[in-house]
Amino acid sequence: MKLILATLMLTICAVHASPALQMEVGYWKSEVDMSSNTMMQEAMKSLAKMPKSIRDKVIQKMGGSGNIKKFYNCVTTKDLKDGAKKLMNTNKSPDCKMVVTEINSKGYDAEHRCKNNKMNSKTVFRIINEKSAKAHTTTAMSPGPIKIKMSWVSSNCPKT
Repeated sequence: MKLILATLMLTICAVHASPALQMEVGYWKSEVDMSSNTMMQEAMKSLAKMPKSIRDKVIQKMGGSGNIKKFYNCVTTKDLKDGAKKLMNTNKSPDCKMVVTEINSKGYDAEHRCKNNKMNSKTVFRIINEKSAKAHTTTAMSPGPIKIKMSWVSSNCPKT
């Protein structure tokens, strides 16, 4: 689960990666699809062996689907100004570092490099248009990608 959250944070920070990125400021939805990730496929096989009532509760806690989880974020103009610095600081582990290998107005490529190679991952983030983007992350633990679709919801962010 930590890997999923780190992947999502990396992709969310992609919005902050460069002032040159042509993306709308506002409220964004991210859908993380792990159906092609081999670790998730194994987890789903295990869930299939559970009684339906328990399986349904577990899937509900996973966001209503065993394969897709939705997250929402607010992206501000200030966020866009602090771009690459925010992306590089998404990692909090002293044993890992985030390295942006390529960045331009259309997106970025980044690697999460750790002393424990099993925690390594690569993320490719691409802008489709001002209101949508996509990313995929592959990990050393599972070569099947974690796919993320981002879509702009509105210019107003809910107050929290």
